[in-house]
Amino acid sequence: TSIHWQGMLAKNVDAAVYDESKPGWKKAYFFTGNSFYRFDKSKNRTDSGYPRRIVDEWKGLPNKKVDAVISLQNGSMYFFYGDICYKFNRKTEQVFPGYPRKIAAEFKGLPGNLDAGVYFMDTDNIYFFKKTQYYRVNKNRLSVDPGYPKVTTQYWKEIDKLYRQRTVSQAFGSKEV
Repeated sequence: TSIHWQGMLAKNVDAAVYDESKPGWKKAYFFTGNSFYRFDKSKNRTDSGYPRRIVDEWKGLPNKKVDAVISLQNGSMYFFYGDICYKFNRKTEQVFPGYPRKIAAEFKGLPGNLDAGVYFMDTDNIYFFKKTQYYRVNKNRLSVDPGYPKVTTQYWKEIDKLYRQRTVSQAFGSKEV
């Protein structure tokens, strides 16, 4: 990992997310166990003082391994743990009131125990991966689109290959990098 991400010493990455929610903010977060690294894209290195415990920066989140994280352009981030999710407000640096919630209640049709998630701003779609399937969720409706889940080999051949090798984190985060 540290070959590609200067200053990162973690060998196992559970989840990763890129965040541009604040002006001039271009940070990638790599979660490992109950800790995380913050990587500054503009400086091409890990920020000093990392790794840190998740609970030290992400007030209101549990002190345990994260399954998946997504960052939306409205300043919200979702953290997924088993069958529950937390919605985090980057502006107030707190979990939104009323969270955690069951993933199935927040994202209609989406199962728990996810492997990874990624948000594409250009389409306003969120893609979630679980084992050999993926789900497309519209950001505005927060529900799985008709016709999903689909098998990852259909459009995400490299993700499927990485999952079968038990290294899906090379794409988003979950196993050894």
